[in-house]
Amino acid sequence: MRDIAAAAAAALTEEGHEGKTYDLTGPQALSHGEMAEKLSGALRRVIEFVDVPPEAMREALIGAGLPVWQADGLIEDYAHYSRGEAAEVAPGVQETTGNPPRSFADFASAYAEVFSESTAQKTVRAAESSR
Repeated sequence: MRDIAAAAAAALTEEGHEGKTYDLTGPQALSHGEMAEKLSGALRRVIEFVDVPPEAMREALIGAGLPVWQADGLIEDYAHYSRGEAAEVAPGVQETTGNPPRSFADFASAYAEVFSESTAQKTVRAAESSR
């Protein structure tokens, strides 16, 4: 997220980016299982990726309150990932900011509190009380 913001700020405020398009990725392509491993390390607890069938995922997303169009869009995104269509690592962050992209492990460590069980429980309670 920080890399996207830094790239956007550079592209919008610095000269030389006019008319250019940048693909922004991290420094490596990771599977969902690998992301779960990195999150496990940052959170010091086991996080597992469970490959949920698309229809079950759609029902769960709609049941959680997402609009149908958004649930369908997320399912389409995950289909791209499962086909390996998001495996390319692009140089856009380096090209726009002059800095290498941050790793997923760095992201997980920086946002560990957001992914913590106590934060998740507070979020669930807040959502339930707003209904």
